[in-house]
Amino acid sequence: MNSTFLVSQQELADNFGVDRTTIRAWTKQGLPCIEGDRGKSHQYHPGITMWWRVGAQYAEKMKLRNLTGVQCIALGREYADIDATEHNIDDFVTYIAGIGIGEVEAYAGFYFARGIAAGRGSSVASVQKYRQEFTKNLAHAKV
Repeated sequence: MNSTFLVSQQELADNFGVDRTTIRAWTKQGLPCIEGDRGKSHQYHPGITMWWRVGAQYAEKMKLRNLTGVQCIALGREYADIDATEHNIDDFVTYIAGIGIGEVEAYAGFYFARGIAAGRGSSVASVQKYRQEFTKNLAHAKV
């Protein structure tokens, strides 16, 4: 991910029309960021922040608690109206790697969201299918 996509806490607050204290609260709630050196602002990716907010809102509606930042991002992408060709595991892993999230955590978040979506409207077979895909891809992940 190109560092030109990263913005400061103040720039992110301006983009989302909120106060910096809101951004700090989101960060404490799990919004992924690249921590700044002492005296420097954390760096945020606006796109990842958007997906995190959407996922956090869905999680709240579904009464899902204690989700990781990656799980919220994946949930947001899963429930958003995205063409299936845009929402694949390799793109997701590459996308969030730019803020320092590793492959294993990315795979786990992606399949967590797929499992939630499958479990909320599909059969047990769908959930098992995503569990098998997760296991297979986890074996290929660089640990």
